[in-house]
Amino acid sequence: MEMLKTCISPQAWDLWKEGNALKLQDPAAGDVCVNQLLKTIHVGLLCVQESAADRPTMSVVSSMLSSDIMQLPAPEQPAFFTGRTWLKSTPDESKSNEISANNVSITEMEAR
Repeated sequence: MEMLKTCISPQAWDLWKEGNALKLQDPAAGDVCVNQLLKTIHVGLLCVQESAADRPTMSVVSSMLSSDIMQLPAPEQPAFFTGRTWLKSTPDESKSNEISANNVSITEMEAR
């Protein structure tokens, strides 16, 4: 379900803090439950906390999203990584355009 028109970003955090998180809704998503949308954004912000210890595991995320009575902790301002530039390329070119901080290793980002 594409309920958000952006990934969790500094702009999403700003809208959350201002109480305008509903502006993240993708108009193409049609009618959505406002409470579910706000919960999804809230959980998304919890998933990008700076300290890994503060981030919920996937089983906790699942519980958070499916429960109507679970109290969610307040998110802190997320840490944002802005040092990477994504290049548009074909799949063959993407291998040569991968970025390495030390030119020795390539790290693949995967959800935990």
